[in-house]
Amino acid sequence: MTVLVPEVLSRGEVEDRLRALRESIGDVDEFCRRGAAYELDAEEAAKYDRLRDLEFLLGE
Repeated sequence: MTVLVPEVLSRGEVEDRLRALRESIGDVDEFCRRGAAYELDAEEAAKYDRLRDLEFLLGE
């Protein structure tokens, strides 16, 4: 059985992770357009999910 352990992040840590992720993506608008259209490979889709999760946590 797998045990899930939640990760507790401060707002600053979430902002830092989001900034680093956006920098690694490049053109975020184009990336999000492709993500919404399901045009990403598996690695990109994982980044897209993480991007959306971090944006959600910040209320964006």
